[in-house]
Amino acid sequence: MGMPDKVERVLEVPSNIFLSHLAELILRAFGRKKWCDNCFVKDDLEYNSESNSDYWIFPEEQTTEYVTLAQLLNRKGDKLPFFVKISENKGWEHHIVLNQIGTYEPEETHFV
Repeated sequence: MGMPDKVERVLEVPSNIFLSHLAELILRAFGRKKWCDNCFVKDDLEYNSESNSDYWIFPEEQTTEYVTLAQLLNRKGDKLPFFVKISENKGWEHHIVLNQIGTYEPEETHFV
């Protein structure tokens, strides 16, 4: 019995969520309890967490602690690849798609 080729999750998050928080939510949504290296990619730029910067120095505007989802996705259908490295030869590739743009009151934009 193999794993399915495609698994989907729907997460509703505020547009002002930092990519570092979004990465944590995605890992949790897919049952990952342990942190692992990951990065988002948009327009050939990698957005990594500061903890991934052991080997590379990323400018602040490319670290997930400073970049929000709204800075990279702003139109319905926009896509954002998210890569997770579990081990040297094993990892996941996620495709984040902006399905809907809603309006929320400030008190409603909390993390789910």
